[in-house]
Parts: sequence; C-alpha cells; structure tokens
Amino acid sequence: MSTGSSDPEPTGGERRRRRSLRGDVGTTGARFGSPALRRSLEEEPTQPPKPPRRRRSLRGEVGATGARFGSAALRRSLDEQPDDPGEDTAPFDRELFFDPPPMPVVQREPQPEPEPAVEEFSGPLVRPYAWTGGRTASSYDLRLETLVSLEEDGIATAMRESTAEQRSIVELCANYPRSVAEISALLAVPLGVARVLLGDLIAMGVVALHDNATAPGGADLPLLERVLVGLRNL
Repeated sequence: MSTGSSDPEPTGGERRRRRSLRGDVGTTGARFGSPALRRSLEEEPTQPPKPPRRRRSLRGEVGATGARFGSAALRRSLDEQPDDPGEDTAPFDRELFFDPPPMPVVQREPQPEPEPAVEEFSGPLVRPYAWTGGRTASSYDLRLETLVSLEEDGIATAMRESTAEQRSIVELCANYPRSVAEISALLAVPLGVARVLLGDLIAMGVVALHDNATAPGGADLPLLERVLVGLRNL
C-alpha cells in the first residue's frame, strides 16, 4: 500500500554513483574527492594567475627631515575632488561711489613780509672804529715794532680816565713792554685802531713810548719773537 507520492528508492547503480562522488576517505578521515570530481577539475582550463594588487600606501613619502607629504594616491584623490564654490559676493555697483563735495575755499589775507632782523654785532672786529670815535690815525709815529710800556702811575690814571678798550691795553702792558703789532693782534683790532688807542694812552701819561725795539746791549730776542708773532696774527 502506497501513501501519497514518495521518492523512488535509488537503484544499486545510482547508489554506487553517489558514493563515488563522495571521494576517498583517508586513514585520518580526510576526504580527497572522488576520481570523477578530480577529473572534472583537471579538465577545466587553467586561468593565468591574477597579478597581486598593489596596496596603496596612505602614509606618504618621508622627507629628509622626517616630514610626511602624503601618498601619491591620496594626493590624486585630493586633486580630483571638485573645488568648493566660492562665496558669492554682491555685484560691484559704480553708482555707490560719488565724488566728495568740494571744500570751501578760504580766502586768507596776505600777510605782511617780516622785516629783516637787525643783526646785533658784538666783538672788536665788528665795531673797532667805534672805540676811536671814527678816527683812523694817531698823532704819534707808531710803527709795527714800536714798543710801549706802562708808566709808574699809569694804572691809577687809567682807572680814572681811560675807556674799557684802553684798560685792556693797560693790562697787556702791565708785566713787560709790548709792540704795536702785538697789541693789535692780541686785541684782534686793525692796526689803525690800535695806534689811535695807544696815542690816547700816551697823551694821558698812562703808557710810555720807546723809539725802537732794541735794548742798550743789543736786540731783545724774546721781544722780537713776540713782535713776529703779532705780525703773523694780523
């Protein structure tokens, strides 16, 4: 009695073929495949092995100082990325710019030109003839080498009657005789002014006049040297 549809039992030949596909069993229980399976695998065309895929390094190149610059693949991926769109700015409108209003012109009154400053001169070289009242010559024959010396009471007389410029000559002649050239050089005044001042002092009896620059025993060398220095300073 059969109940429903059931699979037919395999015959002996089919049972042997199924067992042959299970393969051989080794002593350790490992299965090595049936001869039919091995033949089918051997009959399949052999495909050439695929080349190993090169792994892209993301560590990048290392510089001489140890700095990493990123791998070539990473740099290419960054180069292939689209640039971010820039920020949209408002369109340039020339009408927004306008010329500033003109500045008012201020009329300035003309300033008067300053008067030239009056130079104040001081010193003996600027106003030498003011010391002599405009006189340029003396009544005495005073040569360059002529010597003058201080009289015995010359200082007292000079303190009463002489001017400041004349007292300067008295101070120069207080220790030893001076020549006209030496006095002119030390006071830094022209020879004419020095002769006029000396002439006034001789007339007042403050200084005495010597005819020449030689002593009774011969030429006074220190005196002549002072005369020479006075001539050079003129």
